[in-house]
Amino acid sequence: MLCGAQAVAQGVFRVAFINPGAMDDPFFSSLTYMMQDAASDLNIDLEVIDASASHLEVRRRGHEVLERSNPPDYLLLINDHDVLDSVIKRADMLGVKTFLFNEGFSSGRLQEMGTPRHEIKNWLGQFLPDDRKAGYLLARDLIEHAKGETSHGATDTIDMIALNGAYRANSSELRLLGLQDALAEYDNVKLRQIVYTHWDEKKAYDATRGLLERYPETSVIWSASDLMACGALHAVKEYGLKPEQDILIGGIDWSDLALEAIRKGDLQASVGWHVMDGAWSLILLYDYHNGYDFTVSGHSDYFVMNKENIERFDRYLGSKEKRGNIDFKAFTKTHRLQDQPYDFSLEVVLRHLSEFPVLSKVTSH
Repeated sequence: MLCGAQAVAQGVFRVAFINPGAMDDPFFSSLTYMMQDAASDLNIDLEVIDASASHLEVRRRGHEVLERSNPPDYLLLINDHDVLDSVIKRADMLGVKTFLFNEGFSSGRLQEMGTPRHEIKNWLGQFLPDDRKAGYLLARDLIEHAKGETSHGATDTIDMIALNGAYRANSSELRLLGLQDALAEYDNVKLRQIVYTHWDEKKAYDATRGLLERYPETSVIWSASDLMACGALHAVKEYGLKPEQDILIGGIDWSDLALEAIRKGDLQASVGWHVMDGAWSLILLYDYHNGYDFTVSGHSDYFVMNKENIERFDRYLGSKEKRGNIDFKAFTKTHRLQDQPYDFSLEVVLRHLSEFPVLSKVTSH
């Protein structure tokens, strides 16, 4: 909806993104790249601030930015380890607008914080992935393909092990709930053990080695992230098992590393599309800044990528260069949508790119 008589004049505004992920992390590397591309399209002055040292560094850098003599107009945050309540409250006091994406508050912390724009007026909103759905979709894909496709899956019982993220991460717990939702639909799947490997590839490798010794009949490894899935893949190969024949492995994130492993036949699936959520969040802030407000809370969707559908994805989005063809202005209300609802789905983006396969960017009016 347009705020006031007309949208304010378009122009540069400043957004600081406190990035909790290391730039050599495949997911955060792609996430940041797409945010920078969107910021370029939308003429946003985007500052990416590295806070990958620890979850406490995210909070520290947030406060540091707010205490500048000239703080940014907007602070874009991922609530890593549920620690950003004090940053959002301080920003509110200083008149800096904040927006959460990718990782929100736990249910307990939300009781204290309330909802965006109520108790904390300058907390504009949040755009969060449906992590429970992600865990569910991954488990369903792995189980369905394990039936008869692996040497162990042909038996009456499918043995599964699960690698989860961090204990206090809201996304870890929601993805695990999704896994449990899927397991409730199958009588013949036995979840042998859940191990928290803290989003770490080496810890996932070590845990998988031990779990395979303990549960040699394992035919499915469910992983809450692609990086941990790749650690599990390394362990599986060292153990002498063949991916896709003896055991199926899947993760969450759609990282370039995992997508390449799917192409090779090493990983069964990766669930993702939330890698775009930073870019979509910038669109919401851009429209807000130009007078088109948004609903304070939104959810991105997840899609399963596997060997059966990756070819279509590759045609339009399979490389950074191809993803760079997305014209982010085409997804804004300021330039295109006006009174139409937002739609950031994969299908809409593929259609957008297929209509303009030659042009590097689409001219917007």
